[in-house]
Amino acid sequence: MGFTPSKVGDDTKIFENSMKMFSPEFQGRIDSIVHFNSLTNNDALAIVDKLTKQLNDELYVENSLYTDLSLLLTENCKQFIIKKGFSVEKGARELNRTFKRMIDSPL
Repeated sequence: MGFTPSKVGDDTKIFENSMKMFSPEFQGRIDSIVHFNSLTNNDALAIVDKLTKQLNDELYVENSLYTDLSLLLTENCKQFIIKKGFSVEKGARELNRTFKRMIDSPL
């Protein structure tokens, strides 16, 4: 369980081992195992772009008198945010927090 890599044929073993941790009542609620791939640097870049777009949409609505106002991040800035806030282990949540702390909140 968690963000550890597993081989595609390991579903049964993972399911059996994870069932040892849960009560029978909870076990009955589990339907299947879903595999997630770890995020890559390109995924992190796409997330930063999405967060930037969301912030620009908020700026446009909040400052409707200034419709020409928008935020544009350089590639170096995006990579800096990724370096400070992204790790394969922690995923996208820490990247989101870092973007909020470094870009969104100061604005």
